[in-house]
Amino acid sequence: MRALAVLPTYNEAGTIAEVIERSLASTPDVDLLVVDDNSPDGTGAIAEGIAAGESRVRVLHRPGKGGLGPAYLAGFAEGLASGYEVMIEMDSDLSHHPEDLPRLIEAAADADLVIGSRYVEGGATENWSPSRRLLSRAGTAYAVLRPDDLLVSLTRSTGPAPRNRFTANVVRIERGPAVAYVHVDVHGTPLVAAVMASTAEELALRAGSEVIVSVKATAIHLI
Repeated sequence: MRALAVLPTYNEAGTIAEVIERSLASTPDVDLLVVDDNSPDGTGAIAEGIAAGESRVRVLHRPGKGGLGPAYLAGFAEGLASGYEVMIEMDSDLSHHPEDLPRLIEAAADADLVIGSRYVEGGATENWSPSRRLLSRAGTAYAVLRPDDLLVSLTRSTGPAPRNRFTANVVRIERGPAVAYVHVDVHGTPLVAAVMASTAEELALRAGSEVIVSVKATAIHLI
């Protein structure tokens, strides 16, 4: 499986090189996409310097600090457009261990969603402030309450769905300048697909469109 780890960064100059080095060393089965929000400390330039000599590393530059969620979504959209089958969320401050990447990728072979949690046996939240712990707990609760936000890939339907794919109907579309979020209904199960805005236009997606949903584009969350 082609796997892409998305690494959002904002002022991570002190850790980004180590994160990249350890991630690449952990497995040959993952590529890295650094999504930098124009870090004032030069994180983007450091990542570009590494990418210049390493084909498994790419950098996506955004004009300014736009938030962690949008950075991940931009990375996922890039991954979907590039044909990756597995996408991984990973922090760039070493609070996630790059050495866990092989375990996550292996588990994704038999699952649509793999979650690495700090709140299971062996997990920990070392050197965290109370506000950081609260934010993490809130994110965990959201993941439990909103499982329909799984990111999947889709194409326009041209007949019966191929094996391991499902015919779905578009419920609504939220269009952004770069990414469109397509809400679909798969036999009563709501899902959200993030696709490039240009792709949504090319496919002429609209409410009522019939699409093929692929669960090959697996989202892996570390919370």
